[in-house]
Amino acid sequence: SVDPRTGTRSYSATGYYCNQPVRPNLHIIVDAQVTMIHFAEQSEPLTATSVQFSVGSASYVANASREIILSAGTVQTPQILELSGIGNRSILEAQGIQTLIDLPSVGENLQAGLRHLRL
Repeated sequence: SVDPRTGTRSYSATGYYCNQPVRPNLHIIVDAQVTMIHFAEQSEPLTATSVQFSVGSASYVANASREIILSAGTVQTPQILELSGIGNRSILEAQGIQTLIDLPSVGENLQAGLRHLRL
């Protein structure tokens, strides 16, 4: 978000980490890359249960007890959703990814959105 008073844009570090009290449930892992969201089988609606991520050449899974918040930016958020099976069925199937939710709009409007930016 952008502070309307100063025009300063916030990011994860300033928004969630700096000037926060010590929290035992917050673990920061640098140079980690989310690769997939896992969902409960046979759940309706689809329920995220864990996140797979890699650090270097090692892969890990973080289980969620409440919720998963996906906030990876305009490029990586749709990429993670598609790798997890949410997106345009024809694109996912062409890449050998099982479609969990056929949602053709995922990742499709970046160029249209960029036209509205004033740089």
